[in-house]
Amino acid sequence: MATCPLVIPVLCCEAVYRRPAMRSYRSRIDTMPLTVVLVAIFIVDIAALGVVSPVLGQQLPWLPFTWFLIAASLPVVLALTIVPVRYRLLSNQLEIRSGLSLSWRIQLADIHRVVPVVSLRPAPALSSQRLRVDYQHGKGIRSLQISPHAMDLFLQDLVSQDAGLDLQHGGIVRHGGPILLFDSLAS
Repeated sequence: MATCPLVIPVLCCEAVYRRPAMRSYRSRIDTMPLTVVLVAIFIVDIAALGVVSPVLGQQLPWLPFTWFLIAASLPVVLALTIVPVRYRLLSNQLEIRSGLSLSWRIQLADIHRVVPVVSLRPAPALSSQRLRVDYQHGKGIRSLQISPHAMDLFLQDLVSQDAGLDLQHGGIVRHGGPILLFDSLAS
């Protein structure tokens, strides 16, 4: 019984210094682009409703109300496919979830580089300040843009998970591992 108090502090100290096996990041959010998209969808829905309602309302009086419900629910359904956006860094892969149905899994060993970009291209990112992740997918190379809230912490954690990745000029480049791009060797 006397050795038990000595063992517990040692185990607790090791747990404090060891990185967790899984780390979760939420997306950075720019409210202005998101608001513009939702307002544009709402305006298009209301305009379509204004055109369709007088014509269809003469024959079927309940149809304009049905169209209104459909038009009002469309932005909600679209928002559920966009929000929430989460990024999880597991021990051997990056998991990206957007909304309730979209997800990507990228093996850390397949990542070639991660560079900061500014873009409004459709992606699982709610901000224009993003990170472009270039990775091997089959025989080709794909890229996916993400926008973790704490980009510097995300990049540091990504490098700490894979020894073949190095921080350079605000981004990450692969310098070793099973997959290596030729332009990574040149830099």
